[in-house]
Amino acid sequence: MKLELSQRIGQQLRLTPQLRQAIKLMGLSALELETEVDQLLEDNPVLDKIEYPRHRIDYSLDSMPEEPPSLHDYLYWQLNLADIPDEDMLIACSIIDAIDDDGYLSVDVNKLLNPVEHADVKRLESILKKIQQFDPPGVGSRSLQECLAIQNSDPICAKIINECMELLSKHDHKQIQKKLKLSPQETETAIQKILQLNPKPGNMLSPTNKQDYVIPDVLVTTSKQNLHVHLNPEIAINLKINYEYGNHMQQQLRDAQWLIHSLKTRNRNILAVASWIVRYQQDFFKQGSTHMRPLKMQQLADEINLSESTISRICSNKYMHTPRGTYKFKYFFNSELSQGCSSTAIKAIIEDLIKNETPSKPLSDASICLKLTKQHIEIARRTVAKYRESMGILPAHRRKIGRH
Repeated sequence: MKLELSQRIGQQLRLTPQLRQAIKLMGLSALELETEVDQLLEDNPVLDKIEYPRHRIDYSLDSMPEEPPSLHDYLYWQLNLADIPDEDMLIACSIIDAIDDDGYLSVDVNKLLNPVEHADVKRLESILKKIQQFDPPGVGSRSLQECLAIQNSDPICAKIINECMELLSKHDHKQIQKKLKLSPQETETAIQKILQLNPKPGNMLSPTNKQDYVIPDVLVTTSKQNLHVHLNPEIAINLKINYEYGNHMQQQLRDAQWLIHSLKTRNRNILAVASWIVRYQQDFFKQGSTHMRPLKMQQLADEINLSESTISRICSNKYMHTPRGTYKFKYFFNSELSQGCSSTAIKAIIEDLIKNETPSKPLSDASICLKLTKQHIEIARRTVAKYRESMGILPAHRRKIGRH
């Protein structure tokens, strides 16, 4: 036997409890943060809370723009985080628009090629595979078999899904066992695993009860046409260290110091992100939704020197109150659908076109598509229909008034 001595050099990131806490705090909403800090105060006698009189205002969500169906909203959110080249974004958006509420790709992929220049089936399939890796598991599938296969990681289950779907639908377990030469225990265990997979992944994102109000983390004000961004003072958490205890409880003192540092870092990062968004989207704040610019998280991350995952946590569950209404941070991230035009801007343009149409001759989706083309906005008629439906606008034949 030959013995060899080898040396390996590598790096491994170990998350300390303090770092885990800082990461957790970054992703909490204002209300969740207050609850979390109150619990930490109970557990650490070294910490004291400085209380100031508050006149908290509940900011109604009524001023927030109507969002698209939750599944598509979630998929577009992930699209902004995905490693998909800019030239493939139009195809990716067409695929997402064609996904139904159950999470299935409801049209033939060949039909998605028509509005997209220089696209072929192989390229489209590659982009679809990336979208099929999005959450919820199984989204973007074209059949029940594909949906189950995407969610599955068990080799025996894979054989049943790939070779015995018809037998599985008939509950013919004995034939499955015979065909694949499995034991009764292997067969039943695998089938139970398959039954736990979700045949309708889109249903996982069914609408929940809408909040009646939110507390914004950031306030945006105007003066002399300038936009100013501030942290909301009404939700500020001010802590101090009680050194009477701290001098005798060194670990609790270090924990208290780290918590105060983490809260300051959280506030600094939230303000930095909000300020950059407001500067970048200033045309939206001054002129409205039709001037919303495309924006990806990686773009913002590069600008303020934070990781994309940190940007994602900062934007999660955060709101800003502005002269135009109260918005989620993530509302300002948009895919670029056509020559610098964001999905939000295109929806606003469609809404304006319909508002200004002749009631007796309402615009069809094809007509809207043509008008957008004249504005150098190239999107599919199917996308126009999807956006129109997401805004709760009826099709042309149902909007028609004064037929005689």
